[in-house]
Amino acid sequence: MRGLQKRLLLVGMSIFFILGAFVGCGSSEKEDTSNVAKGYQWKVEKDGKELYLIGTMHPINTSYDYFSDKILEIMKETDVLSIEVNMSQEDMLLANARLVYSDGKTIENELSKEQIKTLKDLCSDAGIDYEKLKVFKAQGVIQNISAVIYEKANLEMATFDDILKDRYIKENKKVDQVENMEFQLDLMDKIQGIDQLKEMLDEYEKGKFEDLTKEETEYAKNIMESYKNGDEKFMNEAIEMQKENEDIYKALILDRNIGMVKKIEEYIKSDEKYALAVGALHFFGDDGIIKILEDKGYKITKL
Repeated sequence: MRGLQKRLLLVGMSIFFILGAFVGCGSSEKEDTSNVAKGYQWKVEKDGKELYLIGTMHPINTSYDYFSDKILEIMKETDVLSIEVNMSQEDMLLANARLVYSDGKTIENELSKEQIKTLKDLCSDAGIDYEKLKVFKAQGVIQNISAVIYEKANLEMATFDDILKDRYIKENKKVDQVENMEFQLDLMDKIQGIDQLKEMLDEYEKGKFEDLTKEETEYAKNIMESYKNGDEKFMNEAIEMQKENEDIYKALILDRNIGMVKKIEEYIKSDEKYALAVGALHFFGDDGIIKILEDKGYKITKL
């Protein structure tokens, strides 16, 4: 059942949109904790210039406090925050509209009778309202299914990126973006498109949702706990796991890391001081942002 596992594991790694998903299950019990999430932060220096890096999480456990002393200090030191995508309300509406059919069709028009039956079984097993789900295109279907897993892991469809963005705006500071909405939606279409959904359904066994997604639920819990504790070992292991699918790893991690480093090199030359905040996994591994910058001669200090 690796097809299901790999497709669901990828959703929250680096790209995340809040869909207003029609998940039909009840809310999970939140952890009773006021722990501050340590996360991951670095200072980048070269030629008398500096920039800060912040690893983020999406989705998140909203019971944690993400504004550690280090994050607050970075906010004081910087003029501009750059996140993966700086989406306006209009952008969000456009993104959501792109994920649903607007011509009277449903996902059933792209599936076989057997696949439709399997999707209905999966929805029944997962506690998802099929009638509401079927208006979503493949990417929306997969993300809604993933939302159930995150809920079981005590994670909510929210991002530290957006919370951080709101704080910068509140302090009248600028917000920029490393990528853009169209780029991320196009990327997700490639790795969570109709072919991936069909493969997932062809491999699914009725009544096995809990068993087949247990690994994903534990993974989601573990990556959140690792982030809270500032555990780099798990992040490096998670990156190695992503390499199991070379094409997806290249598109989702490697190519984007290279693009993010190019932005960092632009930002650090600016008269304004930047903080770049992107998904934490982008910073780890041999192809991570930290390693690329070090190889280019930048001084990196872990905060």
